[in-house]
This record gives sequence, C-alpha cells and structure tokens, in this order.
Amino acid sequence: MNETIKHWLYASAIIILISTLFIIYHVGQSPYHQEQKAAIAFAKKNTDLKTPEAFYLYTRNQKNWTVGGKDRKGHQIFAIIDPKTNQVTILSQSSGITANKAIHKVIQKYRPKQIHNVALGLYHKRPVWEVTFRNKNSSIGYETIDFKTGKVISTINNL
Repeated sequence: MNETIKHWLYASAIIILISTLFIIYHVGQSPYHQEQKAAIAFAKKNTDLKTPEAFYLYTRNQKNWTVGGKDRKGHQIFAIIDPKTNQVTILSQSSGITANKAIHKVIQKYRPKQIHNVALGLYHKRPVWEVTFRNKNSSIGYETIDFKTGKVISTINNL
C-alpha cells in the first residue's frame, strides 16, 4: 500500500474517532441541557426572574430544577422548581450561603481529590446545597448543607 493511501486512512480513522467521541458527548449532555432550557423557560414565565445566570439540577430525594439570577427589580434570587408539580420556591440569594461557601466547607472538612457537583434543591422541604465529591481514597461522598444556616444536615461518605 502506498504512503499516501496510508496517510489518508490514518487521517480518516482519526476524524471518525473524534466525530464519534463528539457525538457521544453531545448525546450524553443533551438531557441535562433540555432540562436546563425547560427550567429557564418555566422560571421566566412563572416567576419574576428576568436574567437567568445559573442552573442547578438536584436529584437527591426528588428532582428539583433551580434557576438563579436577577428578578425584574434587580434582586438576586433562586427559583427552585419541582418539575412534577410545577411548584416554585423563591429564595433571595442573600438569605443563605453561596455555592462557593458550601464547597469550601466540604474542602475544609474532607480535603477531597475533586468536587464533582454542587446543586441547590429542596431536601424535606428545606433549601439545601448538596456537594458531591471524590475522597482521597477515591470513594464518593455527598454533603447536604442547609442553605440558610450553613449547617450540615446529612453526610453520605465512602460510597
């Protein structure tokens, strides 16, 4: 086989591999992005949210969509939406701790290898941050932190 054909075969194989990986990634992310779009559309239509700036998908005991951003008056709010019932809980962002503070609490306590996710949702009708992390021993942990007080409500560790 001549060298030109070999180069074209290698280039074609690389292009096919990269395309396949891109498609797999895109298909895997599609449900998350669909939920994000639905949550933002719902929040804009059914609350005073004007400028969405953040989205969290919380799935601990029930699924919640949380959209954070500015309302029509310019206040920073969170709209926590139960997609099954369309019930909405509105929180002022300043009435609780930030996602970064929740993450920092986990980092101080566990010194994890990696923070996987942080999400705001309702846990027993109470707004919480759930931080998912990978421990030093490579196990998974979840820390549920009260949004308003910053106190730890629940810990699941070493899964």
